Amino acid sequence: MWLVAAALATAGTVATATTVQADEKNEGNENETPVSLDKIPKAAADALTREAGGARILDVVQETENGQTVYEAHVQSGNQVLGIEVDATGKVLKRENESNEKHHK
Repeated sequence: MWLVAAALATAGTVATATTVQADEKNEGNENETPVSLDKIPKAAADALTREAGGARILDVVQETENGQTVYEAHVQSGNQVLGIEVDATGKVLKRENESNEKHHK
């Protein structure tokens, strides 16, 4: 009886740890929705276009972070892909190199 209880407890711990690891790897990706630049608030679209500085915008996604809707554009700049994130008012929240991630063309 104790052996069965211990096995079940261990299985639950492993399953929980696996779920946490999966959540950490997919953090932020679960709520991404592809959108076109003309379907997001004008201030956000203008800010993404401005921040891209004429570089090619590969895609735009809408996501929710901490209860706030944000928009992220992946921009081709030379051999690098940059992620530019803005809120609905056009405030730049984040710029980061995302060259190692896959993006739509």
